[in-house]
Amino acid sequence: SSLSPSLPLLSLLLPPSQVLLDAPCSNDRSWLFSCGTGGDQEGAVRLRDRARLPTLQTQLLRSALAAVRPGGVVVYSTCTLSRSENQEVVEAVLNTCPGVELQDLEEELALPLQEHFTFTPLGHTPSLGLLVVPQQGRTWGPMFLSRIKRIH
Repeated sequence: SSLSPSLPLLSLLLPPSQVLLDAPCSNDRSWLFSCGTGGDQEGAVRLRDRARLPTLQTQLLRSALAAVRPGGVVVYSTCTLSRSENQEVVEAVLNTCPGVELQDLEEELALPLQEHFTFTPLGHTPSLGLLVVPQQGRTWGPMFLSRIKRIH
């Protein structure tokens, strides 16, 4: 097979400038629709797995930041309301990874899209990310988004 002429070979050898980390998460929406369908044993397994997710998510976010080139960004995304899987993961990485900085998404994303999505204030200044919550007529969510830039 041949490479597309629009994709320079050199770009395949360089680290990416942008990474989307759609992290495995507890997926609150699926809990809503499957609650009680799998019995107590399935619920116990899901709760056990859920407790392990923040450690995995933190490792994945650190790896994504290590993989992106300096000046590049990582968007961390989940589909859960869980503070331990959202804000606490971002906070842990910001506190332990030198050379990265949080980027504000409110002006660029939340304000232009507020008529289509419901964003919940997260209570941090600056905010660690945006949380989209479902409401009647706006059924997207839950979804958490945070953008972190690698400085060096």
